[in-house]
Amino acid sequence: MGGQYTLDDLKNKHIVFYDGSCGLCHGSVQWLLKVDKNKQLYYATQQGDHFTALTKMPQQLDAIIYYRKGSVHDAAEALAMICLDLGGGWRFFYGLWKVLPRRFSRFLYYLIAKRRYGIFGEATSCKLPSIEERARMLS
Repeated sequence: MGGQYTLDDLKNKHIVFYDGSCGLCHGSVQWLLKVDKNKQLYYATQQGDHFTALTKMPQQLDAIIYYRKGSVHDAAEALAMICLDLGGGWRFFYGLWKVLPRRFSRFLYYLIAKRRYGIFGEATSCKLPSIEERARMLS
């Protein structure tokens, strides 16, 4: 699946790394595919080959990781940076994150993250991406 990219190709991309087994994560990727009007976001599971090669970090399956042109953001900060890059009205959420105490935003993030399997379940199947979407899905 996905476009064939070298690590050099990916170093200047915006990549959302998610837990490939998480139902909430899969739903979030489907939602992002719809709202990313500029089609700038790429997607890969943390369990895939690109994660460690690009981030140089171990998997953090309880957090979304956002690789943004060489910098790495996690959890609530990752969500805020994604909203910033989506632009438009989504920048409001980035601004909100900037004024909230970091400790509070991380607390809220992990409050949901710890319960995500109980609430949203495990991903047992995936929607087949369109040809256009497939180019943004990394292996």
